[in-house]
Amino acid sequence: MKLKNKLLYMTAITLLTACVPPQKNSTPTVKTEPAQDTTAYVVEITPLKQTQLSQKKSNVTVRIEPINDYSFHWEYEHIYIQKPDKVKLFSLRIEDGKKDYIHKAIPSLVPDNPFVRFKITISNQSDKVIRPAGSVLTIDIDGKNVPINTANIADYLNAIIVPNSSKEMIISPFYMVALAHKSGTIRFGLYELKVGDKLETFEWYYSFKTVMKKIKGEPTIISEERKYPFNVRAYGQKTKGPKAVFIQ
Repeated sequence: MKLKNKLLYMTAITLLTACVPPQKNSTPTVKTEPAQDTTAYVVEITPLKQTQLSQKKSNVTVRIEPINDYSFHWEYEHIYIQKPDKVKLFSLRIEDGKKDYIHKAIPSLVPDNPFVRFKITISNQSDKVIRPAGSVLTIDIDGKNVPINTANIADYLNAIIVPNSSKEMIISPFYMVALAHKSGTIRFGLYELKVGDKLETFEWYYSFKTVMKKIKGEPTIISEERKYPFNVRAYGQKTKGPKAVFIQ
């Protein structure tokens, strides 16, 4: 009888222990891998000596100048690796459905704007309205024509410059990777800009070179987290990180 009572007592204690609600999550364990400085190339564009940035025809002055201002930011790729479940021979404890994961946030460098940018200024001192939409822009890099991203020159194409006024527009006509080789020449042509009954043509020539810039690195962040599987980010999902810092 005593043995039976003892067994009942032990069973009751086991059931009470199993019904204890799961503990709340503790603060995730976080560590970082040492950051390593990196490099990125930027493009420096300068007008050739024989090129006048401001050119005037039929009382209309057009100026096209490069914008040598580049910036980068960090982007984190998130990778979750599920840790193996612990082997339990016997347990009546209530499970919360969460799993243990190792979370890695891996940084990569991304340009804020992957396009080469120019500023176009049109000053209209004629008595006619200027509509650039009818003109033709062409760009050659070392003698080879490059396609222009028309969506990124919409401000130019949609502009209307009335007499005795001027307008500045920023265009991003092509990707920076088109200038990935070390150096060369860019030819910028503006054809058939209509001024009254006249169709005017303008040309600019620039030299370019790629310059490597040193950038302060960001660490890889590694944490151990306990999550519900449906709260885990998709493999390789990316989030925007801090602005990159150039090292002088």
